Parts: sequence; C-alpha cells; structure tokens
Amino acid sequence: MRSDQTLRLPFSRSASSPAPAARRRSRGQALVELALITPVAVVLLATATDLGRLFYSRIAIVNAAREGAFEASIHPTSYLAGQPCNKTTNRVVCRAINETNGSFVTVSPSDISMACTPDCGNTLGNTVSVTVTGHFSLLTPILAVFTGGTSVTFSESVTMRLAVSPTAVVPTPTPSPTPTPSPTPTPSPTPDPSATPSPTPDPSATPTPLPTPTPTPNCPAPVASFTVDPTTGSHYQNKNFPGTTFQFTDGSTNTNLPGCQTVWSWNFGDGPGVSSAQNPTYVYGSKNNSPGFLVQLVVSNLGGSSTATFYLRVS
Repeated sequence: MRSDQTLRLPFSRSASSPAPAARRRSRGQALVELALITPVAVVLLATATDLGRLFYSRIAIVNAAREGAFEASIHPTSYLAGQPCNKTTNRVVCRAINETNGSFVTVSPSDISMACTPDCGNTLGNTVSVTVTGHFSLLTPILAVFTGGTSVTFSESVTMRLAVSPTAVVPTPTPSPTPTPSPTPTPSPTPDPSATPSPTPDPSATPTPLPTPTPTPNCPAPVASFTVDPTTGSHYQNKNFPGTTFQFTDGSTNTNLPGCQTVWSWNFGDGPGVSSAQNPTYVYGSKNNSPGFLVQLVVSNLGGSSTATFYLRVS
C-alpha cells in the first residue's frame, strides 16, 4: 500500500443521529401526549368562557335594574306586575327587559318588581325601587362547585327619587257683592201750600269693581344638564381614606325664573344618595367602577320637567 493513499472506510452512521425506529417512537409519544392534554385544554377554555359569561350577565342585570328604576322615576304608574311588556301601560317592564336582550341571562315579566316609598304620588321626596332577577346557565359543571349548581340566579335592586313637577297655584278672585238697587221714588202729591215738601231720593250706590286676577307666569320648561368634578374618584373607607368629595354643578337652562317655582331633584345612584340642592356635594360609601353609578338630575318648574344622567366611576 502506498503511503500517500488514504484509507477509505465504509460509511458508518454517527452515534448522535437517531435511528428511524427511535424517530417513530418519538412521534408516537407526542401523539399520546396531545391526546391526553386536549380534553384538559378544552375544559379549561370552557371554564374561562363561563367566567366571562357570568361576569357579563351580572352587569346586564345591574343595568336592567337601573334602566327600570329610571323609567319608573318618570312614569311610576306605568307598571303592571307579572304582565308582558306594553309601551303604554307597562313601560317599566319594557325598559328592564330590553336591557337584557342579547345577553346570556333570562328575565321574564314576573322577575321584575316595583315599589314606591311612601307612595307613587307627585310629592317631593318620594322614591321608587325596582328589583330585577335573572337566570343564567353554565356551559360546564366545573364552576358549579362555587355557584351551587349549573343554574345561577342574579338579583339587583336600584332606588331612585320620583321626578316631581310643581303644581301651579292660580289665585281665585273674590267675587264682589251685588249692589243693592235703589228704591224707586214715590211721586209726591200735588203740593199743598201748607204741606212740607217731600225729600229728594238718595242716588243709587256705586257698584264695587271686580279685583283683577293675578296672571299666571309664562314659564318655559327647563333643559337639565350638569357637570361633576372630578369625573372619577374613590369611595369612603375610614378616616385615613375619607374618599373623594364630588362637586355637582347645575348647568340647566330656564331656571330661577320669577314665579316659576324651580325644583332640583338629585339621585346619586347608590341608593341613599339624594339631594334637593341646586349644586350639591357628595361622598360615596361604596364603589362601582364598571359601568359606574348612574347619577340623575330632574329639574322641574311650572312649565314642565327635564332629566339629565351621567355614569360616575368610583373605585
């Protein structure tokens, strides 16, 4: 053999390169692992979906109760318990059910109730409460351990002040007494030279003129609007965390007109919060960050009333 000749050995497989049989075993193991993990991933995905549906349904019930209370504050007599929606005689039920259309929660007319305190009359300070109950079904039974079953019931109650319009007071004129007619004078007889002449009759009394009634003032209906500063804040917890003081400023038109008896009615959306001041301040005792408390202002005078609303987020 020549010394410059290279020794040629037969081709041999590297020790690090897997054999075909080993590669086939690896693929089979991956398929088995995929078959095991797929059901678990599907269940986790369905559980996450149920959590989202549950949260959305809760918000839908809260909004339905607020919309029903808002409608009841303006039309408290348009409510028939347990009856279907009617845009004339049952507006409260219509407003609440329409808010849940397209959501994952079911609400029937029998799930909506309304109550006025002390009554539903046109009296300043009266309030109305609307309670809405919704029914929700889970897709998977996993969350049933925490909810008590696959069927979940939500209930929410919202209280608002009734929109009150002042009653016009028209003065009643006092009628003047009918003047007493003067007696017809008796003709005197032919004078006798010796007789005393008859007296001249008194003139008739002058009638008293009717008093001029006070005219009713011309009061254009107000247009409600307001601003709040700041637009977001925190609620009261304790003396170390006193919460944000919100300043509500009335911006309504056609107010403070002479003789028109303007009335401001505020409802801060958390239940107890109401005011009749024109520019009140308020500190919330609870939180509502999504969608926020529904603040309502109703401005009324002898010409009519108007309502303005705003969602205030309190964290």
